[in-house]
Amino acid sequence: FGAQYFAVGLIYGGIPATVYGVFLGYLNVPAYVYATVSVISMLPWSFKFFFGLINDTVPIMGLRRKPYMVIGWAFCAVS
Repeated sequence: FGAQYFAVGLIYGGIPATVYGVFLGYLNVPAYVYATVSVISMLPWSFKFFFGLINDTVPIMGLRRKPYMVIGWAFCAVS
């Protein structure tokens, strides 16, 4: 679990700082585009309560959290 928290911290801490530099410094996009990207990228965090309810009430193959973690990391790897 420690590696997962490290990876999540890296994703939520390192990527937004990199995106800021790339969008505003390198690509010269307007500030509203950066604001839109940052809001959309944080949208799943807003739904974590509902994902937690589904996670606890709908087990996959008798397991409650592990399959959902694997599915989430698979989505991260694909994106």
